Amino acid sequence: MDPNLGYGYEYSYAINMDDNIIPACIEADILSSNDEALAVSNLRKVHVFVIQTKFKVIRKLDDDESDMYDCEMMETEDLRIKFLVSADRSDFRELFDQQFSLIHFRLSEYLMPDDQILALIRQVFDFTQEIVSVDPSVPIVPIVVDVDVCTLQLDGETIYDTFDRAVTPDCLTPLEPVEKENKLCRRRVWDFLLYDLPRVRVDKGSGLMEECPICMCGPSRGSLVSWLPCKHAFHSHCVTRWLIKRQSCPLCRHEIVLDKGG
Repeated sequence: MDPNLGYGYEYSYAINMDDNIIPACIEADILSSNDEALAVSNLRKVHVFVIQTKFKVIRKLDDDESDMYDCEMMETEDLRIKFLVSADRSDFRELFDQQFSLIHFRLSEYLMPDDQILALIRQVFDFTQEIVSVDPSVPIVPIVVDVDVCTLQLDGETIYDTFDRAVTPDCLTPLEPVEKENKLCRRRVWDFLLYDLPRVRVDKGSGLMEECPICMCGPSRGSLVSWLPCKHAFHSHCVTRWLIKRQSCPLCRHEIVLDKGG
């Protein structure tokens, strides 16, 4: 593994078709009996994608003359999406792009370069098309994408600093549905969090934020920082969790306007 990997992160992934994920998706309410009926009747084709991510820290061994590394597993994350495609598949590209906009967002939070994100998504699209072309009669297309996100200890960096900047689910935007009684309000909150909330990647000592007022910790290398209209800045994942519950600034209680268009 090359120790000069730019920002200190490395990614690998594998794409497979796996029928074993179907029962788990039914249990998690990703798939329903109605979906299966539509697929079997050939009225729709069901596409299920599970992004299984493993977060790892790659630790350089103590021997200064050694290029050997040790891998330590941190945590995991599963993202599941599903969409129904018409029998003639004329809407597949549009539906795929819509659904994978969320995956693109998450991969960018993994600090994955945009060219690698686009390459991964393109390969998933091509793989899915190939599966269906080989067997057009298959009613449910279950695709698993295994992603490894590795934070690599750099030369001269302590292992504590490596763990401090490691990508883990705790430092990511929660993607579970926003709990709001009003469906329109829920959609506005969701759209604001994913698409309108400013995010910038910073380094230690950034002048944008010395310390997050929510968690009371400073930004580590590669941290995502967001600021609200009142100009108060926070860790992106911290303020997102706050805004899911209340749409106001944690410091000054300035109200967040979700729909400027009325």
